Amino acid sequence: CQKYLSVADRSDVADALNLSETQVKTWYQNRRTKWKRQNQLRLEQLRHQTSLQNNLINLHHDIINNKLIILMNHCQSQDPGVNIAKHLLA
Repeated sequence: CQKYLSVADRSDVADALNLSETQVKTWYQNRRTKWKRQNQLRLEQLRHQTSLQNNLINLHHDIINNKLIILMNHCQSQDPGVNIAKHLLA
């Protein structure tokens, strides 16, 4: 569906549908407004989804970092010479 109609196309559509050119023009204006509103809503939803995904990723990284810190502290308190990499792979 075209976003804008030329004057000739608007006249043809109006004749084909037995409507006035003003009615056709108004329908297209309303359609463009609806498309704009729908696109804005989709954009807001994508932004929200992206924000949630970023928060989840950050939370996951924080959990991993905290576990690493706890493991490193535990290993160093038990045996300063322990191979931490061995525990990380376990």
